[in-house]
Amino acid sequence: SSGINAEYGDFSTLESARISPLARQLFRIDGVTRVFLAPDFISVTKDDNEQPWNTMKPDIFACIMDFFSSNQPVLLDEATLESTSSINDDDDETTIMIKELLDTRIRPTV
Repeated sequence: SSGINAEYGDFSTLESARISPLARQLFRIDGVTRVFLAPDFISVTKDDNEQPWNTMKPDIFACIMDFFSSNQPVLLDEATLESTSSINDDDDETTIMIKELLDTRIRPTV
């Protein structure tokens, strides 16, 4: 489930993160299981059975830095959300990646 209050987001699945391009990108990192966004911080939770933090931190940091250099919104507004490609439970990784690219790279420039 996702909680949203204008500037906050709590996402426990890739589907719940559909309103946040940043959270969607963070979920692509192996081991990420939850993302919490607030105006002044980002919290990333990992699966205990996955990689150790020291191998995940560089990918998480790079993802966050790349995201903020792209000037995308952290959370999408309702009008933008309605025009995005929704991710379905039966989408494979390639389909999800294509939909994310459309939403985060192609549509913002059109």
